[in-house]
Amino acid sequence: MVENTNVKLADVCKDVSYGYTASATAEIVGPKFLRITDIQGGEVDWGGVPYCEVDEVNLVKNKLKKGDIVVARTGNSTGENYIYDEDIEAVFASYLIRFRVDEALANPYFVWLQMRSNSWWSYVSGAKSGSAQAGANAKVLGKFEFFLPEREIQNQAVDSVLNFNKKIELNRQINQTLESMAQTIFKSWFVDFEPVRAKIAAIESGEDAEGVTRAAMRAISGKTDDELDKMEDRQAEEYAQLKSTAELFPSAMQDSQLGEVPERWEVKKVSHFVELAYGKSLKKTARVKGEIPVYGSGGVNGTHNISLVEGPGIIVGRKGTVGSLYWEDRSFYPIDTVYYIKPIGEISLEFAYYLFQTLGLEYMNTDAAVPGLNRENVYRLEVPGFDEKLIACFTDTVKSVRIKIASSLSEIHVLKNLRDTLLPKLLSGELSVDALKITNNQGAQ
Repeated sequence: MVENTNVKLADVCKDVSYGYTASATAEIVGPKFLRITDIQGGEVDWGGVPYCEVDEVNLVKNKLKKGDIVVARTGNSTGENYIYDEDIEAVFASYLIRFRVDEALANPYFVWLQMRSNSWWSYVSGAKSGSAQAGANAKVLGKFEFFLPEREIQNQAVDSVLNFNKKIELNRQINQTLESMAQTIFKSWFVDFEPVRAKIAAIESGEDAEGVTRAAMRAISGKTDDELDKMEDRQAEEYAQLKSTAELFPSAMQDSQLGEVPERWEVKKVSHFVELAYGKSLKKTARVKGEIPVYGSGGVNGTHNISLVEGPGIIVGRKGTVGSLYWEDRSFYPIDTVYYIKPIGEISLEFAYYLFQTLGLEYMNTDAAVPGLNRENVYRLEVPGFDEKLIACFTDTVKSVRIKIASSLSEIHVLKNLRDTLLPKLLSGELSVDALKITNNQGAQ
């Protein structure tokens, strides 16, 4: 047991090895095949990880076990890492190095937290080698040195950080559910026209005007007639609002160049609804670290102390990651690889955001060398001429969803800052066990 001393990464590992070489495929031909590109910020979206074929010998040799730490060894991602904690059968690819910690010597999760610290990234930056493509081998990365406190402190540090991570992940899951709700409403109203089709079906079955409206109310709310009756008795105001919304939907469809669309919804071009404004050049060397997020096509890629657009706003990828879409509640600085959306007339940001999710912009690359999105091509896209009163109803409905998402994101930001502020002290053993318990209690509030 080596505790309360500085140790090297390789010294607390019982196995250090390179991964498996194979072709990745979306078909389920074997175990999941974890690659460098699947690891982002210490996390893996396993739903997007492909599969590979592997024989029994290589499966045994390269199969990941809980607590295994895999590290990227080449390219710009050198040093990026992930600790495996899944019940999914998976092997790791050849551009990753696996460090399997000896649990008799150290807590694997504590070691991994050291590999998410500023000390690790500084070490990796200095250790990169190779003129063609930066990288670092297992021997070099294995020399990373860190302080290993007594086991109780290791365990408490891990519990504390994982507690923060669980709260952050819970908020993310809540946000995903809220986003899905808003997307479902938009699709029902403005893509599948479900309330309109419900009215048509009610007319065809001989329903009177009230029954036709009721059919649309069921389609909008997902409630049965019995539930609507109870709603009318106990939530009269909400019932009246639902009925008013249902009455805004047409009760017939008409042919158009887009196929069938609701009656009176004349087809219009996207340019009728929004302007795509260009971001502004801002070199990394010119950025001053601040509270303003700087957006490129791949999302936030830095901060600045000056904003170009007052939030909330929508960012659309123009170069590189074509058609990427981001909602930002804060003021932000969009650089010249993106557009930002300016709604026209009565169109709300909320409506524009969910409309743009349906346009398939990711398939509209027009440039050969560097993927690019031409805004004139976006402007020419045709969509139904949505009813402005329905747009206003949708906006009122979704605003509350976006407020909840913004609140959850703010909480995530606070939790991350608290976690990252405490992390160096946790890793060094500077915080006592009692202090860690107090911190956990504060984080739970």
